[in-house]
Amino acid sequence: MIITAITGCKNEQDIIEPFVRHTLKFCDRLIISDNSIDATKDILYNLCGEFPDRITLLSDTAFAYDQKRMLTGLFQAAANGHPGFIVPVDVDEFISAPTREIFEKHLNEIPEGGVGRTPWRTYVVHYPDSADALRIMIFRRKVENPQYWKCIIRLGSLTARDVVIEMGNHEVLSPTGKNIPRVD
Repeated sequence: MIITAITGCKNEQDIIEPFVRHTLKFCDRLIISDNSIDATKDILYNLCGEFPDRITLLSDTAFAYDQKRMLTGLFQAAANGHPGFIVPVDVDEFISAPTREIFEKHLNEIPEGGVGRTPWRTYVVHYPDSADALRIMIFRRKVENPQYWKCIIRLGSLTARDVVIEMGNHEVLSPTGKNIPRVD
């Protein structure tokens, strides 16, 4: 099972390293589009040196941060590598499964060529320099109101052109009219 995470970032020096380290515990590859002017770029270059075969770093020089365009482009790049799953995730979001094995078990509930929707949880980092940021996040909303969802795509028969990722990774649509089954 190959799992690829995709994300965009802009000036995330406070959270980027814990995010990358945590995400790579659950995903085989991470494709990042960076549009930063702070120390994020330096941190990412160092992480690319540490994980040379697992991180793909792309530079985004656009003035506006168009998340829908950027993430759909990252999805297309990831889909061309034919992973089983693509996980669009924001830099301030962390996979909350206790182990990769349990994460894979949940991913396998997503139908092939479908989308899994997971409830969005809002965390706040207290000490961002920890190697395992999720373990030290002590503040979180008890209730998300309204409840938003984050989407994970299981490729199957889906191709790079079959998917558009909506703003915030909350919805996946098909501009080609392909039926995309969903499971919560």
